[in-house]
Amino acid sequence: MHDTDIVTLIKRKEKVEALELEITRKKAGIVELKNSIAELEDLRSLEKYAREKHFFKKENEELFIFSFE
Repeated sequence: MHDTDIVTLIKRKEKVEALELEITRKKAGIVELKNSIAELEDLRSLEKYAREKHFFKKENEELFIFSFE
């Protein structure tokens, strides 16, 4: 087959569209991560994140984790 037949061109166009969609998703993810990083630069936000996501606690605290799954 030749590189410029209609089937090859259609497949290439579909691939380009899929890659452009992936680029858009990745850019949105980058913006979200940059916002998260900016938020974590505040020490109170960093502490809240550590407590909620990674269950960190202070030395004089007890930690109770409830799971409703």
